[in-house]
Amino acid sequence: HMPEPCLVAKIYETIPRAVPFKLLIVSDADALLSRTGYSATMRAFQELTRIRLAACSHGASLVIHTSIPQHPVFSALTGNAKNFYDEELRLRKAHAYPPYAALIHITMPATTDKEIKIAEQTQARLTQELAVHRLEFLPSARTHRRRTRIVSFSIRGAPMDPTNKEWFSIMELLKKSLPASAILEVNPDSI
Repeated sequence: HMPEPCLVAKIYETIPRAVPFKLLIVSDADALLSRTGYSATMRAFQELTRIRLAACSHGASLVIHTSIPQHPVFSALTGNAKNFYDEELRLRKAHAYPPYAALIHITMPATTDKEIKIAEQTQARLTQELAVHRLEFLPSARTHRRRTRIVSFSIRGAPMDPTNKEWFSIMELLKKSLPASAILEVNPDSI
């Protein structure tokens, strides 16, 4: 009796279509579930759904190795996706995350002490100038990546609406005030 072909799926890697298999194994599902960020659970569900669909397209069985089988993601994979999304939306609303709020994450790289000081002054000035818009400034962070120091902070406000002139003026102010090297992310996966 020949063993059935088996494939071990790696997270975020393409599953080959031309390779026949009858069993698809996900050995590191817990790594997906332990990621940080308000959208981590949804991203885990999307990735595991992608892998599940690959197994189905091959007529293969799917085995997911996990130490937390009671996680809502697994219930969603077995057909309870509506409850999963309802709970995700409830949690996002309770914690003021998108789509119930807008997040803007700003990163300003700096290689010299002078650039760090300019970044910090820019942040302080923006905090004052944007105060009239009733925005919440989340705690800032100072980090190092290789030789570059990074000053970053996030702003939270009402959900963005392209027709809302207030958001337009906020974005214009950010564009005018931030250095060219700044990175501005609207509703990033994590902050």
